Amino acid sequence: RRSATLTARTDVDALAVAAGDFRRFLRSVPGAALVVLDGVIERLEVADAQRRELAALDVVARVARRLLELDGRGGGGPVAITHDELAAWTGASREAVTKALAVLRSLGAVRTQRGSIEIAQVDVLRRRAAT
Repeated sequence: RRSATLTARTDVDALAVAAGDFRRFLRSVPGAALVVLDGVIERLEVADAQRRELAALDVVARVARRLLELDGRGGGGPVAITHDELAAWTGASREAVTKALAVLRSLGAVRTQRGSIEIAQVDVLRRRAAT
């Protein structure tokens, strides 16, 4: 059983491990179990923060926040994400994300063209992410 579907943007070497084998590994290497537990805790914290965002922020602010997260360095420039991915990550429909990007374009925060979102003004994007 899987709780999610992943799509790689580049070639990936992956190994599928049966649940029973993984449990046996965790029992035999307690340090690994702690690493997995830390990962689960982090994911729960992120999920809680996202639920709070859904309740408190509009789609434009959520899109702005995700773009800033993807920018990482804080220097602006192109961000590699599709409208569908951004919609899934913000808890919004693709149409709502398209409208939010139009708002951010009108503010001069981003420039978009087919298949590309570029952060034009990081400060404007930060201000809109905070509202």
